[in-house]
Amino acid sequence: MKNFQIQVSPRVRIVGLAVAVTLWSTVASADSIYLVSESGVFAANAPITAESAPNAAFSYSFLTSSTPVVNYTIPPFIPACGSACGFDAQFSDFTYTLNGTTVDTGTPDLSWFNTDAGGLIDLAFADGQFSLYGDQAYSGQESAPTILPGIYPLDPTQSVFELDMAGDGATPLYGDLEITATPEPSSLLLLGTGLAGLAAGLRRRLRTVSRCPKPLPSADTQ
Repeated sequence: MKNFQIQVSPRVRIVGLAVAVTLWSTVASADSIYLVSESGVFAANAPITAESAPNAAFSYSFLTSSTPVVNYTIPPFIPACGSACGFDAQFSDFTYTLNGTTVDTGTPDLSWFNTDAGGLIDLAFADGQFSLYGDQAYSGQESAPTILPGIYPLDPTQSVFELDMAGDGATPLYGDLEITATPEPSSLLLLGTGLAGLAAGLRRRLRTVSRCPKPLPSADTQ
């Protein structure tokens, strides 16, 4: 049995290389989009609000740029913070579920904090607030931060869900905050276009090969 080989023309190879180079340069130059998420279970003493309930499972997620647009920097509220304790930045696609049901919370206020202020984030709703403490999840100055992907275990001695800043009804939180990279739609579209072009080139090549007439048998085989 003869081996069947597909010969890719130089033109198709050049197109594929150009697509790969363009895709690489586009991804390298664009800001990454990160998915930030956390899930857990409220304790038995959790308050009953739109976002919480005793023994209820919760989860939330949102998207942020690796270099988010900062709305404002948070001034020092403890001496150790120095010039700033953190920042408030733009994000999108916030989703919250309670016991598997999506809850319309509106857009919460999101604040990122540095190590001197305890690290991680605060998410403030109309009825309550998640205060998450752990390692700082960004680098650079608060006025121009870079979000760092990774898994951030919560500090269970401080991370709580509370009804107000006084801590009334505070419920300890456990688990991890995860920041993971997600492909940008423009990158996926570019990759799909490139693959489609390569596939079309291969299809044309196969059609050309299939149309070639079979060689006549030589005199030696007659």
